[in-house]
Amino acid sequence: MIPPEGYKKAAADILSDVGLLGAKPASTPVPKRLKLTADDGNLFPEPKKYRRLVGIMLYLNMTRPDITFAVQQHSQFMSKPTQSHWDASIHVLRYLKHAPSTGLFFSSSNDFKLTAYCDSDWQHAQIPGVPSQDTVCSSVPR
Repeated sequence: MIPPEGYKKAAADILSDVGLLGAKPASTPVPKRLKLTADDGNLFPEPKKYRRLVGIMLYLNMTRPDITFAVQQHSQFMSKPTQSHWDASIHVLRYLKHAPSTGLFFSSSNDFKLTAYCDSDWQHAQIPGVPSQDTVCSSVPR
């Protein structure tokens, strides 16, 4: 896990890697009224670049619950990403620039119990047969 002092460096490294150090920060991880679908326009010309970025976001997701929904949405389109999927993933990075030091830190010296609940939402799934998931986690001290 990334220690608290490393959040800013990790965010800066990711932004630098993608060439977004000078980008305007975004106040939310997902733009308002964004609905990503499998057939959202033209295929992204560099699918490996998209997959790598989503992989980085999946790693960050472990300590950044604020990007969980966005990362889950992007991970659904790794086989055939479109330009709009890439643009939306860039928005997540702009959000990381806005809040680079936000995150969870799990100290090895504290003992706590983590309880997680998951509710699958089949009705609003964007890909037929694949549920979207809303996950709520709370930490409870022992």
